[in-house]
Amino acid sequence: MWQDNQVKFDVSHSNMQLRPGELTVDKLDMIEDTKGNTGDLGRLIVTNLRIIWHSLSLPRINLSIGYNTFITVNTKILHTVHDVYIQALHILTSFRNSRYEFIFTNHDTKSTRHYTSVIGVHRAYVSSKIYREIKLRSGIIRENRLVLLPQEKVHSSVKDVWNLSIEQNLGCTKKFSTDEEVKGEVEKWTKGLAGNYFEEGIKKLIPRFTTCIERNGDYVEK
Repeated sequence: MWQDNQVKFDVSHSNMQLRPGELTVDKLDMIEDTKGNTGDLGRLIVTNLRIIWHSLSLPRINLSIGYNTFITVNTKILHTVHDVYIQALHILTSFRNSRYEFIFTNHDTKSTRHYTSVIGVHRAYVSSKIYREIKLRSGIIRENRLVLLPQEKVHSSVKDVWNLSIEQNLGCTKKFSTDEEVKGEVEKWTKGLAGNYFEEGIKKLIPRFTTCIERNGDYVEK
């Protein structure tokens, strides 16, 4: 799954297609890639994983920019040749030890969607990272309750689960929500905004069964 993790230039038609679980949030025409293709009008597609821009005259000229590569995303005031000031979308990204700068301007001067949509969706993507990745001591518990994403539901709850990696019984509870699924040996986590979208979390899941003797809150394997 590369769509949100990579910056790609001039990708094939198949790579421009949305993957399962990827949703189109907004679509705008009359968008110019001012940094790389000045004067060439194109279409900007905002999905829940990336933004896609392609030239309207030559679709093979295109960009795919994943949200996970973003360093900063904001607006920038540009002075055009027609002595007009416009507000452009400015994105700085990092991918494979290289930094890329993108500037998109909207030739519909009354519209602000080219930056409001991208900034809003990227903010939602960043805020939901904790539910897609393995995090230690992160703030997903509030008042002893699991903080759920919109439309996320607890599927099952198992009490008195031992965390053997820290060698003590903390009386933990393992919760499986509708945003978790185990397939074979790989446990993958989903994002609340993406429905069927999965991102790998645990690379390999191997059940281990053992007996142990409890000693002062710790354990000793038999």
